Amino acid sequence: MAFNKGDGGIQYARRKVLSFGFADVIAGGSGVYIGMEDLPPTAIVLAGGIMITQVFNSTSSDTFTIRDSDGTSYATGISGQSLGYKTLTATGTLASLLTDMTVGITWTPGSGTPTTGFGYLVIDYIVPNLADEYYTLADPIAP
Repeated sequence: MAFNKGDGGIQYARRKVLSFGFADVIAGGSGVYIGMEDLPPTAIVLAGGIMITQVFNSTSSDTFTIRDSDGTSYATGISGQSLGYKTLTATGTLASLLTDMTVGITWTPGSGTPTTGFGYLVIDYIVPNLADEYYTLADPIAP
């Protein structure tokens, strides 16, 4: 199969930003996967992470895992007890062709129950063969 250079589409990455707080993770339970958002069939996770904006205050630790419903882990051992953005590792895993893939988090406290904590799960992804724009080499180039 020949590659047609310049006869392609441009696709913009899509981004999901999902909030969660200490009440959400307590309700989910320690070590329980909390599905937060569906991605379309064939989605490929490119990047993302967790942004902690208010620390979780369990007695010894609060750690998070980012994973999907297909069992792929993108990041493990993310501390919820420090502020800031912690990135995930993109695996290039293609979601199921037939069903949506759900992304979410698993929370593991060291001991105690948090009374504070808030953050955002950020997921950047693409869907193969879904172009936002098309161009050819014959298209004029603006100065």
